[in-house]
Amino acid sequence: SYDRKLFRIDPDRVDIKGSVFTPEGAYVNNIMVDPEGKLNLLCKDMIYRVNTNASGTPELIPRPEFGRDVTQLLFTPRGIFIVRDRNLFGHYYQSKGKYVYREIPWFQEKPENTNRIQLFGNTLLVCYRSGLLMVNIAENRFEPLHITYHPETDQVETARAVEEDDRNIYLATYDAIYKIDKQTGREVQMTSDKWLYRDITRQADTMWVASEGLGLLRMDLKSGKVVRVGTADKHLKKILICVNPLGKDRLIVGGYDGIAIYNKGNDRLTELFPEYKGKKIADRLIFQVEALDDQRFIMSGQAGVYLMDDRGHVIRRYAENVIGEDGLEPLCFWRAPDGSLWIGTTGGLFHVDANGVILKRLTMEDGLAGEIVATLTPDNMGRLWAATYNGLSCISLGDLNIRNFRKVDGLPDNEFNQVSNRLMNDGRLILGTMNGFIRLDPDSFPSNPSRNLKLQVSRIEKGDQLRTQTVYGFEAENGREIRIGKGVNYAKISFALLPIGLNTGSIFEYRIRGIHQSWIRMGQDPTIVIDNFKKGEYVLEVRCITGLGSREIVSMQLPLIVEEYFFREPWFYVLMITLILSAFILFMYSQLQKKKRIEEVRNELSQNLHDEMGTYLTTIGMNAEILSNKLPENRNVESIRKMSRHAMDFIKDNLWTLDTSSDNALQLWDRIKSIASESCDSLGIRCEFTEIHGLEHVKLSMKQKNSLLLIAKELLNNAIKHGDRHVIKLEWVRDRAGHRILMTNRVGFNKAEGSGTGIF
Repeated sequence: SYDRKLFRIDPDRVDIKGSVFTPEGAYVNNIMVDPEGKLNLLCKDMIYRVNTNASGTPELIPRPEFGRDVTQLLFTPRGIFIVRDRNLFGHYYQSKGKYVYREIPWFQEKPENTNRIQLFGNTLLVCYRSGLLMVNIAENRFEPLHITYHPETDQVETARAVEEDDRNIYLATYDAIYKIDKQTGREVQMTSDKWLYRDITRQADTMWVASEGLGLLRMDLKSGKVVRVGTADKHLKKILICVNPLGKDRLIVGGYDGIAIYNKGNDRLTELFPEYKGKKIADRLIFQVEALDDQRFIMSGQAGVYLMDDRGHVIRRYAENVIGEDGLEPLCFWRAPDGSLWIGTTGGLFHVDANGVILKRLTMEDGLAGEIVATLTPDNMGRLWAATYNGLSCISLGDLNIRNFRKVDGLPDNEFNQVSNRLMNDGRLILGTMNGFIRLDPDSFPSNPSRNLKLQVSRIEKGDQLRTQTVYGFEAENGREIRIGKGVNYAKISFALLPIGLNTGSIFEYRIRGIHQSWIRMGQDPTIVIDNFKKGEYVLEVRCITGLGSREIVSMQLPLIVEEYFFREPWFYVLMITLILSAFILFMYSQLQKKKRIEEVRNELSQNLHDEMGTYLTTIGMNAEILSNKLPENRNVESIRKMSRHAMDFIKDNLWTLDTSSDNALQLWDRIKSIASESCDSLGIRCEFTEIHGLEHVKLSMKQKNSLLLIAKELLNNAIKHGDRHVIKLEWVRDRAGHRILMTNRVGFNKAEGSGTGIF
């Protein structure tokens, strides 16, 4: 308070427990708690620490080591950060048992009031009146050894290989070879020609260099002179990638076109043509070679990883059917002391035993920084450093615990290059990235710690097309259970990783047990929508691959209960199917009844016409016949007689058509035969009939019967009028085209009158 009192208050009862008088003129600007739990008062004249004496009375202990006029103070694991005189920003840290002060440049032209210092992870935020200062206070244990990016030309020298002797470190890039003095750090460029250097190996004062374009080179480390070797061999490999000693007098070299052995004595390269199961395995890209003794070596290339002798005979293949050929490409390998191989591929890291059997595969799902492994380097603490295209992984070979490092941890780049790695004689590691070589001391990296990470539901939206409900604090209020159905058509669930800052770059995946066989990756927003599921109880599994390591793969499981609406229950489907079948049966029954009624009407109509119209027409015909006998020359009477006969024939045909019992081909054929016989017998014309069996099974409609009968009568009429009047043949046949009625006779000499007679 302004009267120099410091109060201690119980927040539950707002009860003042006591007060402490501060020194004269020591107005308190802020109160901080140090790592020991003690209060520190930030006053204008001094920082005071509040201690409790033997009698239990609070007392103020000045801390002059921080100076005067301290406006802000922050205790962090990296030391104490302070702001003095409103504008001086500094860092106190312990070194050899005492505090050391280092001022951090502020770049301000005039003093400005600083309002807050706060630490978020390794980022220190300093808020002041006109801006925000962000300071990375993480300890960088990756030492830049040689930067390959040149900003003045915007070009990168690709890091390629590393060697050393007692005094120097040798670094090879695509463009040059450099020598760095271990004591002074002085760097000297040893070559001036850009010969696309790929790999180097040192023997005494000689450096052997594999290049792209000039083949194998020999460099004298004392004079710096570089000469091309192996020129006596006309099949010299010009484009080389790797080189490794094979005993004292020979070298193994691999390139784009295969593998060869260089003999120093006769300066010759001898190509090898190894085969495995009848296929050539060294006519493609070779990534790495390593000798086991004077006769045997291991080769990794696009065709796979093989153990072979110096005559090109294959002794063993590692991870067959998985690595090489059309499978994963083995970019690098490391042979462990027990004879097993660790193989870095384009699809993760494999551990293979001495017989070539796969023991373990590590991918990003197991905590690896990236799927493409460029180099493998062991340290002296039982760990393997896997440099990938997406960061650096430190693997504990005992329990396969993985810890990852990226640019945020001090790396110059997340992408590493092949071959550019080495375990130095002093135990340190050198690795090549896309932005230069780095050096690190594995001893400075403690055992991989585990972080307190947690995956939880941050938001859940439930509802249907008409209404939605959003719930926060899902686990606290509703337990770990999700229900959909009966008022909730879908559930939209969002997830978060705590602490929130680690969400960046994390991979969120999910699967529903019993439905999904593999994990489904979420997008940038870790959200899934659950709907349209069958009734039942499921388990929703969610995991987050943070990329920090194997212990930082966090997962959770949520019960998922789907409750169906009544229209999704099995009984509802049975009821609906029953109703549909019943409606169909009723419809078919009504159609049958309708057809039956139509047949009854047809039969009744034909009977009535036969009884009524037949009687009248018969009477008319008889009277006309009597009149024609009395008046033989009367045309009107003759016309009445013919018309009554035609009307009678028409009535007979239509009555026959209406009769339902004649709705088949047999009845039609009998009717045609009857008409033909009646018409031809009186004229002395012979009729011959031929038909097939089963005509009674060929059903015809009333319209079909009537049309076919009329056509047959017309054909018969034409045959009688225009034929030779001897024989008329009628045939009912069936072929691929269907049923056909054929009527044949010989054409006579009677010329047809008019048109439309049906003759053709």
